[in-house]
Amino acid sequence: MTATNHLPSSANSPSTEPVSLTRRSVLRAGAAGGLFAASGAAALLSGCGSGDIVSALQPARFIAFGDGMSDLGQGGARYTVNDGTVNIWAERVANRYGKTLTAQAVGGLGYAQGHAATDDMPRSMAAQIDAFLSANTIGTSDVVLMNIPLSYVLRPVAAVKAGTLTQTAALQQIADSAVALSSQVKRLIASGAKYIVVAGAYDVGRSPYGIAMELPSMLTSETQRSSAAVTHLNDRFKIEVATLGANVLFVDAAFLVNRNVQFGPNWGFVNSNKALCTTPTALTCTDSTLTAGATKSQYLFADNIHLTPAGNQQLGDYAYDQLRGRW
Repeated sequence: MTATNHLPSSANSPSTEPVSLTRRSVLRAGAAGGLFAASGAAALLSGCGSGDIVSALQPARFIAFGDGMSDLGQGGARYTVNDGTVNIWAERVANRYGKTLTAQAVGGLGYAQGHAATDDMPRSMAAQIDAFLSANTIGTSDVVLMNIPLSYVLRPVAAVKAGTLTQTAALQQIADSAVALSSQVKRLIASGAKYIVVAGAYDVGRSPYGIAMELPSMLTSETQRSSAAVTHLNDRFKIEVATLGANVLFVDAAFLVNRNVQFGPNWGFVNSNKALCTTPTALTCTDSTLTAGATKSQYLFADNIHLTPAGNQQLGDYAYDQLRGRW
């Protein structure tokens, strides 16, 4: 089974954008064929009115695993503009339910930890889950939020660029990472997790980092194509968890970021290919270190890889709508 991420022809029209996925039956129908709603659901929903549904799931707690995309300040700062707002997608999902989600370092259930772009994860997904399970059990109404780490793509792609790894070997590494992550998802289910939301890797070929990489065979900034490395990662993960639809919801972050790059002004992003922060990474970025004259809410990327608070909020809202529609 191979899934291809693409933008529907109506993606430049806010009236047909699939963020407002609020009809449980439509989303479940899409999920029955895999782990994600079919893009045709958006057209059907657009004719159903804009009323919300009452979700059967009332989460007791949210738990987060991942890299800098989900890091809630494990080291004291976040990989976005550190402005004190709800500025990480996982936190946004919890906030929409009226819940809080904070970093493990301050006593919370956010175990995600970021790192430099081409470094290995300082604490692997397995190690994060080890740390959680050693001190906690998963409740029947708990929701696990995780993102597929971008390092699963960035490290092998950097090696291809450096000439130390062939493209074939890089794609195999990427596939192996997807398989390993799926085993951790299965481990969580075996430990009692009933609701696991996985944000796929967004297409880093669209990011300032990917554009500067200039390696179109692996990462492409062309709007009508998907980057081979990212597609390979997401597709392999979805194949590995295809039978786990009762417990796993895949959120297509690649679609959302691609939409915001290709049709940025329609969704509030005037600049979707340059970093907002003037610091080397968003980890040290604050409101006082932004590009001169920039409007923070109009930028998609905080640094060369990580999203701004506005980008994170949209991803969080997208995940929230799908979560409510699914369970």
